[in-house]
Amino acid sequence: MERRYRRTHRRDDRRRWVEATRRRFSVYWSKKERYWSDRLARYGRSSPALWRSLSTVLGRRRDVTAATHHTARGFADFFKNKIDDIRATTSGMSRRQSII
Repeated sequence: MERRYRRTHRRDDRRRWVEATRRRFSVYWSKKERYWSDRLARYGRSSPALWRSLSTVLGRRRDVTAATHHTARGFADFFKNKIDDIRATTSGMSRRQSII
């Protein structure tokens, strides 16, 4: 409907497009409201259970410490090597050349 309106620029095509968009938004909003109402009804009396449920939705329940194999030593080595590479690349330049 949007494409049709953009092509024709007719008022009735715009009205149909706006009405369809509002209907779609209304369906989305009602589903969202029902979902959260169900969550609150299920876990509303227990704060810890409610927070566990919300943390899952927000993606906060995953263990990020075990997700990577990065170490402080590796982090420091990475930046030391990066600085050494930059210095080696720019060692022959004057200060004026390196700014430009």
